[in-house]
Amino acid sequence: MNSMTTMQKYAEVASINGNTLKSMYDLTLTASEAVFSLNTGFARSVAECVAAPAGSLDVTAQIGLQAAQLERTSVYLRDLCDIVTRTQTEVFKVGTLGAEEAAKLAKAELDELISAWPVANLKFLDVRGLVAR
Repeated sequence: MNSMTTMQKYAEVASINGNTLKSMYDLTLTASEAVFSLNTGFARSVAECVAAPAGSLDVTAQIGLQAAQLERTSVYLRDLCDIVTRTQTEVFKVGTLGAEEAAKLAKAELDELISAWPVANLKFLDVRGLVAR
């Protein structure tokens, strides 16, 4: 094992981590756009409800407007929770896959380092077992 091979393996791990971070950034940017769009639509619906002259409506019509606004609010909150949950799941998956790839490369590097060492390899089998988990 030489320093060029070691540096190449470090570069591979850094590339995996960079790609993972970029994927997470893309996911959160897409989610931010979806939340912004959702917020804009909800603000528009609230403005339309407020724009109705409350004094000109009878009590039944006012209760109907309030009920419609509560319905829009519940749909908004449900959609917001869906976006957040979906994004968290996707970011977790991407992070897990990136961590698995980096761990595989680190384990291979450790195995190569241990096998090249002239000291009794039996002492280091426990270390390999910890990294493999």
